[in-house]
Amino acid sequence: MRKLIVLLTLGMMSMIAFGQQKLEWGIKAGWNISYPVDATRASYGFNAGVFGQLNLNRIWYLDAGLRFNYKPWCARHSYDSDNMWNGVPMSVKATGNPFALELPVHAGVRFDLAPSAKMFVSLGPYIGAGLFGKGKVTSIMTDSGVKETESLNMYGDSPYSMRRFEVGADASIGVEIKDHYRISVDYLFQFNNAAEGTVTPVSHAQVFSLNFGYKF
Repeated sequence: MRKLIVLLTLGMMSMIAFGQQKLEWGIKAGWNISYPVDATRASYGFNAGVFGQLNLNRIWYLDAGLRFNYKPWCARHSYDSDNMWNGVPMSVKATGNPFALELPVHAGVRFDLAPSAKMFVSLGPYIGAGLFGKGKVTSIMTDSGVKETESLNMYGDSPYSMRRFEVGADASIGVEIKDHYRISVDYLFQFNNAAEGTVTPVSHAQVFSLNFGYKF
């Protein structure tokens, strides 16, 4: 909770600082393809948020935002007699549906593609805090076929619970049309290990996003 408060405070301070420079504001939302390190297939989520952009000159700019991000994942593993889980050969499928609040900060460059269109590229760090989410672990005993399913909180006290704090890199490339409408492809990679100290089967979040936005 303390990290979440710090995150919100930093976001508000960034917005206030940029606001004093008469920055441009915008909103954006999009579709996520979530494929964390150690996941066995892609899962699909969404993101939505607000951003502020400070134009340093015709080419360079800085931006910061607050983003609500849904980054589900799925991991399926089999454990045979040579690599048993809890001493028993079985197959395990784990899914998670974590929701996080993130603060990305970018430095970017933009240039004209046409009289009414600009291309932009930006890169920078982000910090985040896990908010809530549910998970499910299904195990099937190889020998007996017995199936067990456990539901859990993503950020609770379960051995499968994830670490709340996130830090990583965030990048975006896209097109701005008529100084208002935006289409971009974004990429997020989490540096710290979300599974550290737990048995969560995925470690570093990795998200590809197709986003649509509007700048006021």
